[in-house]
Parts: sequence; C-alpha cells; structure tokens
Amino acid sequence: PAPMVDELEEASDKADALTLQAQALARENALELGRLRARIARAAEARGKALANIVGEGAELPPLSSKIEPVTPRPIPPITVGQLVYDAIVNTPPPEPVPPASALPGLIASFGGPPTMAVPPPGVAALPPLTR
Repeated sequence: PAPMVDELEEASDKADALTLQAQALARENALELGRLRARIARAAEARGKALANIVGEGAELPPLSSKIEPVTPRPIPPITVGQLVYDAIVNTPPPEPVPPASALPGLIASFGGPPTMAVPPPGVAALPPLTR
C-alpha cells in the first residue's frame, strides 16, 4: 500500500515554497529599487547642473511651472434692432430675376390665357365699364 500524505503536511510544504518565492521576489525588488533611486539621483544632479549652466552660478532658478492668469470672457453686447436689420439685409440673398416684358405674353399663355372678368353673383349688379 502507498503511504498516505497528510493534507496538513502538504499545505505546509506549499506554504514554505511560497515563502521562499516571496523572499526571492523581495530581494529582487529591493535591488531594482536601489537601481531606480540611483538613476533618479543622477537625473536630479544632471538637471541641477543643466539649469546652473543656463541660468549661471548664483542666479535664481526659473520656476518649474508658471502661473497662468485665467482668461475672463468678454461680455456679449445686447443685440439691437439696427443690428437685426443690418444682418437681415446683408444675409438675405438677392431676389430671383424677373422675366423681361417680351416674355410676358408667352408666360400668360402658359397659365391658360388672360384673366377673365368674373361673373357677379346673382342679385348684384355688374359695374359699368370704365371710360375715359
């Protein structure tokens, strides 16, 4: 018969393995953190030297960020009637061209001929024709 492995012993072995992995990861992270801190220190030193070369020794360093004044919007003036009329004149397209007078007979014929005198309703006398 195969020996029975105790569940508690198996869990303990797994916990030990995870502990060793965590310790190795912590050591690796500590080394990486040390390298990162060294890089940041070198970058800060290089930045300080570069700013000293630009500004000059003993001069005041420029600010890291400048304060920007907020822009206040200008108030919109009220619209006057004169402005409305001006906008209407400027923005209205020109009227359609009127056909010349020579085309008038053809235009009237296209609508069925000249208008006829309407017959007055019963009981209303017709007006006499105009004479000069």
